[in-house]
Amino acid sequence: MPARLAVDMNQEHICLRPIVESDFPYFLALLNDPAVMGEHLWTGWRQPDRIHRVWAETGLLTDEQWTLAITTDGEFCGYAAAMREGASPAAPHWSIGAQLLPEARGRGIGTRAHRLFADYLFAHSPVMRLEAETESTNLAE
Repeated sequence: MPARLAVDMNQEHICLRPIVESDFPYFLALLNDPAVMGEHLWTGWRQPDRIHRVWAETGLLTDEQWTLAITTDGEFCGYAAAMREGASPAAPHWSIGAQLLPEARGRGIGTRAHRLFADYLFAHSPVMRLEAETESTNLAE
């Protein structure tokens, strides 16, 4: 995977890149703070140190799952994730999603990040289909 995927749209530079250490305060809030996560994604407390250990081992980039930071103009504003799924190894597909910090929501950043991710996955992985998830109230997405 390249160091980053980027596009300029509507005066904001959207970039996908691997998660780095300085992202963790914001990244952990998106994983473990009910006020930041939103009502539909909150499923209870998680071990905050577990995700840091997994990141240290894999960079959150494995054969089965990729998690990338979404940045606008160089600042962390959320993450996008893709999980390889499928009924058999011969028919894999990716399920993708994004989670943004509250101040980044409603500006189309998630939509543009998904487009970048989709283009990359179709170009660089043997997949025939993508599935994307979002909340039903997420009109920007």
